[in-house]
Amino acid sequence: MHKASIKQVKSTRYKIDDLHAKVRRKEISQSTLKTERDSVSQQLQEAKDNQELIQKELADLKDFRSTHGQSRQLDAEIDRLEMSLVRVKKNTDALAALNQRI
Repeated sequence: MHKASIKQVKSTRYKIDDLHAKVRRKEISQSTLKTERDSVSQQLQEAKDNQELIQKELADLKDFRSTHGQSRQLDAEIDRLEMSLVRVKKNTDALAALNQRI
């Protein structure tokens, strides 16, 4: 569910660093660079979509809790989603920064 993982961000960062080196050495074509740019843009869009999904799930659970009362299980799920949202936001921001570099 949480596609913008730390591993994915690191992998993308290394790939972009490599692309920058190849551009400096003139070892890469503009079409290859565009393909890579499109790939990172798609990853970013998927991360944004995932972030929106988690935010909606979290809002729905909080609404449910407000009308049906608290429970330990519900509170734990809300806590889990909040932590997940923080991670996803961080990774989405990292992908956005990488997207700007390419």
